[in-house]
Amino acid sequence: MFARLITDSVTRRPRRKMLTVAALALGMAVVTAALSVALDVGDRLAAEFTSLGANLVVTPQADSLPLESAA
Repeated sequence: MFARLITDSVTRRPRRKMLTVAALALGMAVVTAALSVALDVGDRLAAEFTSLGANLVVTPQADSLPLESAA
């Protein structure tokens, strides 16, 4: 019974059904591409920051403090 309802629906307006399927496929493709890019960017940034290591410069808050080195 259900299969008969589906076949009748498709045979009545096949062009409309194809347009719906095409729109759904295009939407899924766009969402998949966006998620893939969003997830890949985070992974690449994490790998890049890890390879650079700790690049921190510690300076005093006030300029009037004397800085002395042991060398």
